Amino acid sequence: MLEDLDRDRLIGLLEKLNGEDDAEVAAAARELHAHVTGAGVNWDEFIAYAEEDDEEDDYVDDDDADDDETTEAELSASRVDLSDDDSDLSPLTEEEKAEALGLIDKLMDNVSADTREELKDYKTDIAEGEFEQMDLKYLRAMQERLGKKSK
Repeated sequence: MLEDLDRDRLIGLLEKLNGEDDAEVAAAARELHAHVTGAGVNWDEFIAYAEEDDEEDDYVDDDDADDDETTEAELSASRVDLSDDDSDLSPLTEEEKAEALGLIDKLMDNVSADTREELKDYKTDIAEGEFEQMDLKYLRAMQERLGKKSK
């Protein structure tokens, strides 16, 4: 069960999900899923277990705090943006709306049926003014990623 999960292997696979090569990312996702389900755990149990583990990790013994040095490489590998920049939540300009709609149209032929549905929902969000800067960044990144893949 949960004790059969190799934490280091899980972390390694999760880190691979940020890779540039879509085939490697998909392979890592499949391996991650196989490792979790192969241990007889469903994702609901796994996430609940991870949340319990996080709560236990919240306690810090000051005597041990100096022993746990985080290296610069570990910090940069985490790639967590903790900025307070609210600009990602701001609405799009008319030009950005046009760009987003154009990107969606370009992406439609190169994605799965599920992603096409998501892109259609984005068009609705744009029309309703619920599409933000961070969403446009996501579309740009998707276009860039798929553009590299098709070359």
